[in-house]
Amino acid sequence: MWFEMFDYCRKIKFHRGKIILLLRCFLGFLFIYASFDKIINIDDFRINISRYELIDFKIVNLFALILPWIEFISGIFLCTGLFVRSCAFIQFCLLISFIIAIEINIKRNVNFDCGCFGNEILFTGINHIHVFFNLFCALLCLLLIYLERRRFSHRFFNISSSGQKSES
Repeated sequence: MWFEMFDYCRKIKFHRGKIILLLRCFLGFLFIYASFDKIINIDDFRINISRYELIDFKIVNLFALILPWIEFISGIFLCTGLFVRSCAFIQFCLLISFIIAIEINIKRNVNFDCGCFGNEILFTGINHIHVFFNLFCALLCLLLIYLERRRFSHRFFNISSSGQKSES
């Protein structure tokens, strides 16, 4: 039985490029979708950030202006394949900070709309399901960073590893 399973696993080819594309599209579209409502309804997002009570009120406005655009641009870059590792790392850092902020408010027994996806029914409120979803997405970011090993210049400028431009 174990030998049959081992033979079956050997026959499956690991399609790294397809997995990278799926991860890029999932994470990219997720962050683009999450940023839309924040960009359109910036006042609601600013109120949601202030409910966390983790950053000074003076910085909340700046944070509400910058965060959705970081999510949107990193999502666009992931979908297009530009700066994949950098964008995945940025998204990983954002997700970890979201996990920490949500866990702090869970410990405080505070419950409010987190503001992640606007006023959508999906993942509203502060709860452990939201933490697990963010942790899952953070692990996907780490997997994408690990699998995506190519450099920017190798993909887009057709430069070989020796630094010479190839003829093809």
